[in-house]
Order: sequence, then C-alpha cells, then structure tokens
Amino acid sequence: LVWFLCGGVVGFFGLAGISASLAELYPKEAVCGFLGLLLGTFPSLWTDAGKEGRSKKGYLSLGFGFLCMLGILLNVGQSGAVRMAPSAGGYVLCGVLWGLSFLVPGLSASSLIMFLGLYAPMLKGIGMGDLSVLLPLGGGGITCVFLLGNLIAKGFRKRYEVLSHGVLGTVIATAVSFLPDVRIFTIPWGLLGFAVSYLLTVWGNKRTGKT
Repeated sequence: LVWFLCGGVVGFFGLAGISASLAELYPKEAVCGFLGLLLGTFPSLWTDAGKEGRSKKGYLSLGFGFLCMLGILLNVGQSGAVRMAPSAGGYVLCGVLWGLSFLVPGLSASSLIMFLGLYAPMLKGIGMGDLSVLLPLGGGGITCVFLLGNLIAKGFRKRYEVLSHGVLGTVIATAVSFLPDVRIFTIPWGLLGFAVSYLLTVWGNKRTGKT
C-alpha cells in the first residue's frame, strides 16, 4: 500500500497539471493520445482475459460489455444529459470511478469522467492541490476500494472468464466512442500514446514474469 500510494501521489500531483493544460490547449490531440494509450493496453488485456480459456460465455460477455458501455457513452456524449457541473458530489463520483478502475483490471474511469464533463476541472483541482476536489475525490475512491475490494476479488476468482471479457468489451467500446474525435493531424499523437502504453505494459509483464 505504501508504494502504491507513493506512485499514485507522484502520478496525480506530478502529471495532473500537465495533463489539464494539454487537454485545454490541444483537446483533439489529447483525446487521440488518450485513445492510443487505451489501445496500447489491449494486447495484454486480451491475453490476460484468455488465460483460463475462451468459451461461448466469454465472447457473449465481451459483446454484452461492449454494447452496454457503447450505449452509455454515446448517450452521454451526444445528448449531454448526464453532464455534471463541478461539485463535491461530482468529485465523489469521480473518486468512485477511479476506485473501480483500480479494482477491475483494464477498466478505464477516465473515459466516463471525460463524458461527464468533470475531467478537466478535476485535473486542475488535483494539480493545484485544491482540497475541495481532493477530499471528495479521495473519499469516494477509498470508500469504493474498501467496500467493493473483496467482492470484486471473489467475483474474478469464481467467474474470471466472464468478468475479464466483459471488461475487455468496455475497453473496446470506449475506444470506438472516441473515434469521431480523431483527425488526420492527431493520428501521430495516437500512435505515440499506443507506443508508450504498449511498451510500458510489456515492460511490466516482464517485471512480473508474465509472457
């Protein structure tokens, strides 16, 4: 936990301000870079999801996860009905989503937070050390981890194939939902993001002994 928290603090406070500035100054490039980072994890996620085999129920779960997530993201992105104004409640929700992304391998909270319209103000608040952002964000994340950690761990032990393929479906849907924002001039950012994410994943797998 100590090393995990140290890494989290460095990542959040060290990169939040930079990420917020990039997202504000170069929104299309930032989205394409995020898409590349997301796609770079896909080969590893696909391998991990199939380590206990792939059966019909795994593919059905993948399709179900894809359709559910794509429906949610397209509805929120196009209608804007679920967009939230920055508030303590909104940041608690962001914390819960971050907590879920820590617990569920491959699940991306960033995409949902982006579609809710809270990503940029959240990053600015983190970079500035704003307690009105940090406290509800941390509270939501910690509460989620401690309340759902054991439940999710048991679920993956008993239904690994179904749950891991369902998460993989949500990752694919997230990538598809960002495609309308991709432009020719932003593709290099996506390729850079993919390379960084893929190489980091390969390096991490070697460090942990995965093939």
